[in-house]
Amino acid sequence: MQSTGKNALKLLLRGVSWLLLAIAALVFLIGGQMFDAFAQTGRTLGEIFGIGISVLVGGLSHIAKSAADNFDDDEEGSESQTDRVENGAG
Repeated sequence: MQSTGKNALKLLLRGVSWLLLAIAALVFLIGGQMFDAFAQTGRTLGEIFGIGISVLVGGLSHIAKSAADNFDDDEEGSESQTDRVENGAG
């Protein structure tokens, strides 16, 4: 993949990570009230659903951030391999 494409994908994944983190925070704060009002469930069950969904979305946020960080690691690894080959060490 070209460097420009990797940089764009890395920025996209980091943006998605922050967006998912904001969604997880909102669901954590008001998710229980929404489930209680719209799904006609009990308040406790609504809070459990809200916490569960916020943990799930927070996990997706972490996965997106880790994937973006792996692009940095891949670029550093490929540069060091190129340097070794050019210097005759690899």
